[in-house]
Amino acid sequence: TVFSTKGGSGRTVIASNLAVCFAQTGMRTLLLDLDLHSGDCALVLGLAPRATMLDLVTGPAPDADALARAVTRHVSGADVLAAPARPEDEELVSVARLGLLLETARASYDAVVIDAASAFSATTLLALDHTDTLLLVGAPDVPAVRSVRIALETLDLLELDLPDVRIVMNRAGADVGLETADIEATLRREIAYALPSDRAVP
Repeated sequence: TVFSTKGGSGRTVIASNLAVCFAQTGMRTLLLDLDLHSGDCALVLGLAPRATMLDLVTGPAPDADALARAVTRHVSGADVLAAPARPEDEELVSVARLGLLLETARASYDAVVIDAASAFSATTLLALDHTDTLLLVGAPDVPAVRSVRIALETLDLLELDLPDVRIVMNRAGADVGLETADIEATLRREIAYALPSDRAVP
């Protein structure tokens, strides 16, 4: 699961590219857009999905066949299950049905990459319950580092017992005055991955 409590962190770009990388190694990969209010995974990957998450969780129980019909295949080989097309459709998605969908996805694919919404919503908590590795995305500026610290503290308070939490520092190397050592001291965590700024991303 790729997660950040701060919008604009680069979470969706990271999740999308991670899914593409998994698929290119030959793994059966699903990118699951769980930002039900304003998910952009399909847009980032240049896809026009024929179905969305909404079709799966409002119809019959989401089994492997239903999931296969609802996904859109990216040229990399990754399958994408898009978020609902309209923000108001978020209210129609049942968390209980999402739980069944996540179990089906884990059984059907080698790798499931979840792009989680930027809030500790019921949907995000459900995703975290099904997470093996959590990538927590930040950036080298004061508001973003504070956001990561609060997210880490919230995860501790929730006692989710996540087996593997890794910090991803996006736009690392930007000249904003925050050094890696200072950020790690503030978070009391090591930064696992640092992604440099690149004009190609926007």
